[in-house]
Amino acid sequence: GLLRPERLLNNMLYYEANAISSVPAGFAIIFDYYKDMFEKIGSQIKYIEIGSAFMRKNHKDMLIELCPDARICMHYGLTEASRTTFIEFHSEKGKLHTVGKPTPNVEIRIIDNDGNTLSVNETGEILVKGGMVMQGYWNKKKMTNKSLTSGWLHTSDIGMIDTDGYL
Repeated sequence: GLLRPERLLNNMLYYEANAISSVPAGFAIIFDYYKDMFEKIGSQIKYIEIGSAFMRKNHKDMLIELCPDARICMHYGLTEASRTTFIEFHSEKGKLHTVGKPTPNVEIRIIDNDGNTLSVNETGEILVKGGMVMQGYWNKKKMTNKSLTSGWLHTSDIGMIDTDGYL
């Protein structure tokens, strides 16, 4: 895929591909070096899925502008707890500084250094709970016990939940 971005974009144009999935770094490469090529396929794209890392707001804005008919979804998660939150760029433009709201049947808490649950708009460690959370690390009981508490996964990520429920 993005080992050869020019080839990918040419193939998308030639085969009239209408979907793309990438990590934010992939879109950074495209926008920094191949934006003109991407502009040619933007209107044919109907679905974009993004995950794995932080994405710059200006790149989110570019996707909205260059892909006006696309459903652009980004998720937050970890290997241990995949797709914890989702955000759709067009319909949630005012929340692009967040990683979205929890997916169905997922709970998120923010805690302080003492393990106390924090209030809205207070920054602390992100904990997640749900069916997508791992059961433990393979043959690593000590590591599992450190990371999981009553089904809550300690992500070691820092965040807050705003008044609208966005992480």
